[in-house]
Amino acid sequence: MEQPARAAGVALQLPFWPGRTDVIQEQTEAANLAVLEPEVDGFCNGTDVPRAGPT
Repeated sequence: MEQPARAAGVALQLPFWPGRTDVIQEQTEAANLAVLEPEVDGFCNGTDVPRAGPT
């Protein structure tokens, strides 16, 4: 956002905080969130779960 604004002659500076900023690690129950982990990654054509191939 800042680069296109600069190219248009507008001074713009936006704050950025990477990652989740609404919770800290101590407030997160990792075991409960494990069910949200994807088993298949469509972007990488990969899977973390062993599956039987075609026979």
